[in-house]
Amino acid sequence: MGIPKSAIPRATCRCGSRPPSTTSSPPRPGAPSRSRFTSSGKPATAPGPPAPTQPASASSNPLSLPFDRMKSPLSHRRSGFTLVEILIVLGLVGLILAGMLGFFLTTFRGAFITQQKLAINKDIRTLTSHMTDAARASNNFLLYGSFAANDRANADQRLRHGSSGDLVVFIYYGPPDTANLRFPVARLIGYYRSPENPEDPESTGPVRRFDIPFSPASTAPLESLLPDEADLDSFPEVVEMSRGLANGKLFYNYRERSVVVNGQIFHGNDAKRVTDTYNFTVSPRG
Repeated sequence: MGIPKSAIPRATCRCGSRPPSTTSSPPRPGAPSRSRFTSSGKPATAPGPPAPTQPASASSNPLSLPFDRMKSPLSHRRSGFTLVEILIVLGLVGLILAGMLGFFLTTFRGAFITQQKLAINKDIRTLTSHMTDAARASNNFLLYGSFAANDRANADQRLRHGSSGDLVVFIYYGPPDTANLRFPVARLIGYYRSPENPEDPESTGPVRRFDIPFSPASTAPLESLLPDEADLDSFPEVVEMSRGLANGKLFYNYRERSVVVNGQIFHGNDAKRVTDTYNFTVSPRG
């Protein structure tokens, strides 16, 4: 008699199978809960939409503080400069201005000196050119102490070799007078220095020039042909300011044949004077 199939226990294979989970999977959204009670015995509520999360307070999270609130309390003070900072800035500005002022003064002083030296060189060239031309074309020269009338009143006041004076006269003779056997004077060109104080050898003054032609040529004494002392300041200047170095005088008679010009020329103002020394010799053609 056979055993029914239902009485034979069915063998199950557990190889490789996963043991049954003791935890229940979370319910799907919207699916009905399998258990109406929790493990504590309280009724379970159906899951709903997630509750809105409250933002973390600023005090609980310092990283979320606004930038203005994270600043130091000192930053809320009004910005400005302290007295020490102002004094430092003023000191630096003062140093810069002092340096610039010194630079400009040095530059201005150098430019001023250069300009005055150029003026001195111009006076030297002018005086040298005028006297050289006058001497080469003249026949003779005479030297006097000064332009004053009492220094050139007669022939006895003519200065000879080794003497110095402030008035030199170049003489141009005309054709000889056969009746008197004398050479008449056709022209006089003179250079003289008019110092501010003639009694002071260190005194300075301009150098002037006169040119007097005679037509016809004159046979009168030469001293009487010289211009009047009243015309001292009426003749043009050749040199603005000079000082004689030949015993306080500007011209020197060298062997009755040449005139040595030895002096100083000045340019500038009372604050700054620029000077240069000049020395040259001119000789009439005879």
